[in-house]
Amino acid sequence: MPRLIDSHSHLDAREFDADRAHVLTRATAAGVIAQIVPAITAASWPALSTLCAAQPSLHPAYGLHPMFLAAHEPRHLDALEVLLASGAHGVAVGECGLDYFMPDLDRARQQFFSMRNWPSP
Repeated sequence: MPRLIDSHSHLDAREFDADRAHVLTRATAAGVIAQIVPAITAASWPALSTLCAAQPSLHPAYGLHPMFLAAHEPRHLDALEVLLASGAHGVAVGECGLDYFMPDLDRARQQFFSMRNWPSP
């Protein structure tokens, strides 16, 4: 059986609250040895950290998803930089980037939230 890493799963989403343990069991049975769980907003970071601390196969990626611009504030960039520099066991920066496929998202605001030199997790 292959040993796989899922590089992008949102197992922290409320939709998985009822069956998250079952999903993790099925993933392990299929050979998934680790999953990277990217955050979408600053408000989600504490719960993501708690979830990943409780599940050794889950690893957090802290970031600000471009599709949730309305939830982001400039101070979140500073908080993210502090979080990443703190050694908070993040393995990546994410969600992050530019989602230009959605015409209603402000491109300049997306660029503001994505253009930062991040410390390595």
